[in-house]
Amino acid sequence: AVVSTQSTGRFGFPVASVTLSVLGTLANSTSLTYFIKKKDKTLGDKLLMLLNSLDLLVCISATACFLAHIDYMDTETNRKILLPLVIYLIYFLFVDGSAFATCLLSVSRSIAIVFPFYHINGKLLLGIGIPVYI
Repeated sequence: AVVSTQSTGRFGFPVASVTLSVLGTLANSTSLTYFIKKKDKTLGDKLLMLLNSLDLLVCISATACFLAHIDYMDTETNRKILLPLVIYLIYFLFVDGSAFATCLLSVSRSIAIVFPFYHINGKLLLGIGIPVYI
C-alpha cells in the first residue's frame, strides 16, 4: 500500500505529539508527586516543582491544542477560530514559563558551582534570572 506524504504529514506529527504529551504528563505527574511528598524542600526542589508543574501544563495544553486543531481544522468562521487561538496562547504562555523556570534552575546551579557554600535566596535568584532570561 502506498501512503501519500500529505496523509502522513497531516496525522503522523500530531500522533507523535499526543504520544509525547501523554508520556510527559505521566512523567511530570510522577516527579511532582515525589517532590510534594518530600519533607525538606530546598530552593532547588521548589524550582524543580515549579518546572514540573509548568511542564505538566505544557503537556496538557499541547494535547488541547491538538484536539482544537482537529476539531476546527476546516472551519473559516471567526467565531470558531477564537477557541483554538486562546488555547494556543495559553500553551505558549506555559512554554515560556517553563523556559523561565529552566533558566532560574540553571542560574541557581551555576551560583552553587561558583560559590559552593553560598545560600541563595529567591529574590537574588529572580534578580539575576530575569535579566539572563531576557
